[in-house]
Amino acid sequence: MADGFYPQILRKTHFFYGGGQADIALVRNDGTGLTQLTNAPQHASFLPRWSPDGSKIAFYSQRSGSGSDLWTIRPDGSGINQLTETRYRITHFAWSPDGSRIAYSSAEGHTYIFDPESPWEEQSPEKLPSTNQGRFVANSWSPDGQWLAGHLNLDSGARRIALFSIASQEYQVLPVDGRTPVWLRDSRRLLFSQAGKIRLLDRESGNHREVLSLGLTQKLIPQFKCN
Repeated sequence: MADGFYPQILRKTHFFYGGGQADIALVRNDGTGLTQLTNAPQHASFLPRWSPDGSKIAFYSQRSGSGSDLWTIRPDGSGINQLTETRYRITHFAWSPDGSRIAYSSAEGHTYIFDPESPWEEQSPEKLPSTNQGRFVANSWSPDGQWLAGHLNLDSGARRIALFSIASQEYQVLPVDGRTPVWLRDSRRLLFSQAGKIRLLDRESGNHREVLSLGLTQKLIPQFKCN
């Protein structure tokens, strides 16, 4: 977060344009100061996330014309830069706590780690090992840098909370159905969504409890930031 602003998705139908355009905007915590950063009528931009130092915002966009790739932009709207050139649509991503790496998951069913400061053509992203329990989707990198949190897409259609250890290169699959987990500062607890509710999970004990219910019948897909 920088200067009290959070990145948000600004959709045509919700604000200026109408139709289906999705652009990145900034808004203050109190809802004032709305500032649009991107304007690409033909190419939607989604899932903005601040870099850890607050100097840029990463997001995925279709503006390259070949699926959804990762881009960054500065908070003043300058310096837009394409980070990836992938064959498959990127669905989720997470900054490492020091900003030196980004983990992303793609529609092909794999998750990769790469260096956002190096040109794409000069590096070979690290492919995370597969697991026979499902397809891992990364959503959040722990503040201590040791874990990626995400969910497994199971063949049954269910989603199970899972963690990937950076050190051991192994998965810890928790017996909890849910999606889009986000680490808290202690690198032990996570928030995740489950059937229209937000739940708090302890990584070590596996215990979890409800902390918020929005009374929704449809699936909730939150994008929250834990400070």
